Amino acid sequence: RQYYAADLKRQDTQETRLIDLMSEPGERIQSLVYAPALYIFAGRYPASAHMYYLPWMAEYAEAPVLGVNADICEDLRSVRPPVIRFDNWTVRSLHDSYPPKDFMPCVLEILAAEYTASKRFPDFYVRNDRLAARRERPDVCAFLEQDCHAQIVTSRHDPEKSN
Repeated sequence: RQYYAADLKRQDTQETRLIDLMSEPGERIQSLVYAPALYIFAGRYPASAHMYYLPWMAEYAEAPVLGVNADICEDLRSVRPPVIRFDNWTVRSLHDSYPPKDFMPCVLEILAAEYTASKRFPDFYVRNDRLAARRERPDVCAFLEQDCHAQIVTSRHDPEKSN
């Protein structure tokens, strides 16, 4: 989809409703691999200095210039965004393909350990403690189309298997 300047404002969509239900106003979210418009649509700031993350950013992180570096996984561990959008997009260049497991394995580890994929929106991961805190709200469970009373461990989703 192509976006125009008029589109770049807060939007009321199913995805932004999920963010609103699972986070507090002003909390930061993260959108990976590449979907920076979500921050504008949701009216949120990114949890990391990286508003998106591509393979060459990971390569730069291995040898930062003048010590200037932002570590995507350290940012996610310290900020602990309540919602992470992760589309498991394989980045393709003229000669190579880069699946996220190759250039951001620590993100996959964080998602597997601390987040649960929404059944209704499988690219959206909700932090487990936030999902547990919200599961008593019928509006949340109905919107997510999930059995919020099931063990959270049983609803985890392996981000490597989606794509």
